[in-house]
Amino acid sequence: MSKIKHLKHDEEGRIEALKSMGVLLLENEECFHRLTKMAASLYQAPYAFISIINKHEQKFKICHGISLDSIPKQNSICIHTLKYSDGLVVKDLEKEKRFPIETIDESLSQLKSYAGVPLITKGGYAVGTLAVGFDTVTDLSDFNIAHLTDLASIVMDEIELYGRHLIKTQSKANLVTTTELEENKKFLLSIAEVADVGGWELDLKTMAIKWTEKTAEIHEVPEDFVPDFLTAINFYVPEAHELVRKEIRACLYEGQPFDIEVEIITYKKNR
Repeated sequence: MSKIKHLKHDEEGRIEALKSMGVLLLENEECFHRLTKMAASLYQAPYAFISIINKHEQKFKICHGISLDSIPKQNSICIHTLKYSDGLVVKDLEKEKRFPIETIDESLSQLKSYAGVPLITKGGYAVGTLAVGFDTVTDLSDFNIAHLTDLASIVMDEIELYGRHLIKTQSKANLVTTTELEENKKFLLSIAEVADVGGWELDLKTMAIKWTEKTAEIHEVPEDFVPDFLTAINFYVPEAHELVRKEIRACLYEGQPFDIEVEIITYKKNR
């Protein structure tokens, strides 16, 4: 099992690659469901999933046969998969010495055997995994991981399309003059100040988020807190995450405006 020679190990660059590709918005798209189902069928595995690994956690974007949301990165199996060019195959997770079973998140307890490959960008950053799992200890000595690698390449091609779509959307948005944007911004900020409400901006190219001072105050964050797309969404109550992502995707990809009311949990755990 060889380590990826061309893989870039710059964690900051890897996170920026995640944001710029729009991967954080990836959710419940039919083509990805088909690919995970295909992976499960190919290896006769009860479970298959596509996950993204960001700065702090592993986010399960598409799952087949198993219901998973997110887990701390340090308690992930897939974080180890990012190290290997030919993927990671584990016959018995309970006996795996590279990462003791007690370090693995309890939500993954259904997995007894595992095989996964990294999702690698054209720039050489591993941003996530495509993996299959088994609910019984399974002999994987003859496991042909090449097919899983091929499917992972297709997944990355589809994700690249998302990125290009975001750039196209941003190019259309740039047709609005800078003057118009500044006037609209000043108008909205003046309304927000009078109404005592917050505001935010999302950069479509980098997926970076900017908060107004009022928004930071509402969220009760420290002065040096810098929001990103994922942390911003995680302030909403868990049951609202899917709705928020759905509305933002519709806005980005279809130009649909949205107006929703959802509860947040502040940095200080207040509601």
